[in-house]
Amino acid sequence: MIYFRKLIEGDLEKVNKLLKEENINDRDTDGIIYVVIEDEEVRGIGKVKEKDYKWFLEYLVIKKEMRGKRLGDGLLRVLSNMLLKKGVVRLYCRQENDFLIKKGFNKKDDNYFELNIEELFEHKCDACGGINEF
Repeated sequence: MIYFRKLIEGDLEKVNKLLKEENINDRDTDGIIYVVIEDEEVRGIGKVKEKDYKWFLEYLVIKKEMRGKRLGDGLLRVLSNMLLKKGVVRLYCRQENDFLIKKGFNKKDDNYFELNIEELFEHKCDACGGINEF
């Protein structure tokens, strides 16, 4: 069974290995971090962090062999739902990414892309059979 949950200390070694494989050098555990778990293995990880009163998507990574199973969509929605519960309605990203643009991120200016979180939830969830509830 595949599920999403908050990062726990026992995940750190596996998470750091996955981040290293993806050339992501971020060992900071501040922010909101969720992992995708299957058979007690970390299959993906996503992190959002507040900077200057804005929330940024630091990374969203799914293991290569797990891509195409809509886990990235599910992970983005989990992180976005956590922000929405905090009253945050916009999520930002500094890098252009086709997947994120497909999910609703729009170029705000030369420095970042912006997602209206409420609009994300107006569209069906690819990872949960079209249900928009958590």
